Amino acid sequence: METLVKNSTTAEVLAINTEITTISELWAATIEYYNGKVLSTDALKHTLKRANPALSLQDIVNVIVSVYANTYFNLVKIDATVIIKDLVKALGLTEERASVLAYNALKEHRGSYSRNNPTDAGVYGNQNNLTNSVDIVCNQESSLVPSHLIENWNKELYSAPVQGKNFVHVRVENKNFDGALDISTQLYTAPAGFNQPCHRYEPCLTTKENSVEGRVYGQDNNQSLLNRGERGVSEAFHLNTENLQHVSVVATLKDQYFTNNEFSRIPEGNLNSSTLRTLGGAIVAHNLGQQVAPVTKLDIFNQDGTNETFVFNLQCRNVPAGYKVSLYTEDKLINSGEVVVNREYQLVQTEFTLPGNYKGQVHVHIEGPNGELLPQRACVELSLLWKVQKGHVSYTRVSEYTNQSSERLYNDTTLYPSLGAYTLTGGQPLSSKN
Repeated sequence: METLVKNSTTAEVLAINTEITTISELWAATIEYYNGKVLSTDALKHTLKRANPALSLQDIVNVIVSVYANTYFNLVKIDATVIIKDLVKALGLTEERASVLAYNALKEHRGSYSRNNPTDAGVYGNQNNLTNSVDIVCNQESSLVPSHLIENWNKELYSAPVQGKNFVHVRVENKNFDGALDISTQLYTAPAGFNQPCHRYEPCLTTKENSVEGRVYGQDNNQSLLNRGERGVSEAFHLNTENLQHVSVVATLKDQYFTNNEFSRIPEGNLNSSTLRTLGGAIVAHNLGQQVAPVTKLDIFNQDGTNETFVFNLQCRNVPAGYKVSLYTEDKLINSGEVVVNREYQLVQTEFTLPGNYKGQVHVHIEGPNGELLPQRACVELSLLWKVQKGHVSYTRVSEYTNQSSERLYNDTTLYPSLGAYTLTGGQPLSSKN
């Protein structure tokens, strides 16, 4: 297939008329269109004209959406409605047909990727914990060697932050993108909690140059572009904790095809918050910490200006019988009452309503019969769900992405998108550096 140099003009790129016969050639041609500043609608039309009949329209849409991620991204997700408009405009498709192609293209992530949790395989709609990323790695004393983190790809290598400076790396992967990605990472931190507005997170700086952008290193420990399937590790960031409070750590990714991933600019609102947590393949979080006192205080927000209803799930794992658990706020808007655990995997649920623009702290009280903290191998996972009933102003928007990812607790018409989770683990309490 004919190729051009990187700085070809738009006209030169559009003049290419050789047949595209393979998926690899389709990727190469689409990347040429993007680098040549060809509009996404023109790229759709020209690739379809050049494509061999063996390549399906779905193949073409999948690749266009991946390479033109900036065009289709709306601060919190790749927006299917924008893709649909492009398909209708460029190819004259019906909205129904365009919708099928657009939503199919978004079923699998293609691009810079970090995992939401250890079982995350890059498929949208993951129903497991969305805030327990195995790819955010914290070391208390020093930075780590990238090749070591790549070789131990599936291992949880997160040491709970201690008071003072900690060293944090982010593992990244080129997930299904048939081209070299120049990935950079950003790291943010805030007091731990649920549904925090993005502007509350403070950026962390790299240890070498005090930059908000972290470079990515490959298996050879050198700065590297990542080809399809290749893995890398960011340079170290400093995570400063002034006290031993629990913290939330968020990592975001950018590359040359996806530069609009601006975490701190995301507007407030429960819809944005839930969409970000559910569909963000290039935004991951690590919200996990050891219990250090019977009562743990975690921030909680209602980002909407209206009264909203929420559900807290408190899932016990390996918690001995006889332990007492409860959730409450000082204003009593949340009050689960005390529950005595009688089975290791007990689930405690409480529903409550918060006023518009609420900001408070939920007290998580967990202790044994004699005041004991959680033992080793025990943990309690707290997840906050937003109750969105039919007729709610956000119902239609939420239903677009919760068919597979929402927890439905009561009936098929009420949606429960995630607004974050935090896991309290057992074991020895956090320690301070001397």
